[in-house]
Amino acid sequence: MMEQIRKYTNVTLETESKKLEGFSSIVLDKYLNGLEKGYAEYMIIAPDEPVNGCSFIQICPDREEGKFHLEVSIVNENQNYLYGNEPYSIDEIGNIFRDYLDSGIVPDVDGWELIGKFIR
Repeated sequence: MMEQIRKYTNVTLETESKKLEGFSSIVLDKYLNGLEKGYAEYMIIAPDEPVNGCSFIQICPDREEGKFHLEVSIVNENQNYLYGNEPYSIDEIGNIFRDYLDSGIVPDVDGWELIGKFIR
């Protein structure tokens, strides 16, 4: 059975060379594949409005070969808290992005490193 192609509107996918306002699940997979192959240094998924308290999720290569560092921005009142964790495989990252985009599931950042906070 073929996987259904999903369209994501009101969300941005960004790398250092591209910024797409709205995209499909095929485009998401293409960019994840490119990140895995080293064609991009980072990727950010950011909805127009926070989803379940999360304003964006971003990834970049980790120190461990073939693994990725994940960062999640959580909104609390007028503050954004940026949490980071690693290592993740590209398949794990794909599942996290799809859960967030399809179902609004935000990674549980309990126990993650607080990287910083900033005012929205």
